[in-house]
Amino acid sequence: PKSWQDAQCFKPERFMEDGRSADSEVENFKSIPFGAGRRGCPARDLGTRVLELVVAQLLHCFNWKLPEELNGNQELEMSERLIGATAVREHELWAVPTPRLPIPLL
Repeated sequence: PKSWQDAQCFKPERFMEDGRSADSEVENFKSIPFGAGRRGCPARDLGTRVLELVVAQLLHCFNWKLPEELNGNQELEMSERLIGATAVREHELWAVPTPRLPIPLL
């Protein structure tokens, strides 16, 4: 009872700053599958950084083009459909990577 009067009573307003909950930092809902607040995934930020690095490496090390059968004659179909709460591509996207840098540098 040195900290609060009626310390035995549950009063959530003690933990609120400016009318906001301590866990209201979750404003970016794309990360919800990783949990939120104190119970969130501790490696979420690391996973995001590693994924960004891998995509950047793929873009840097390879030239990307459409397969020969498309040959630039078709418009690239980018439509999506929903399966539950997940958006998936309507049609598969195939791309052909060719090395841009000499092999020892890869």
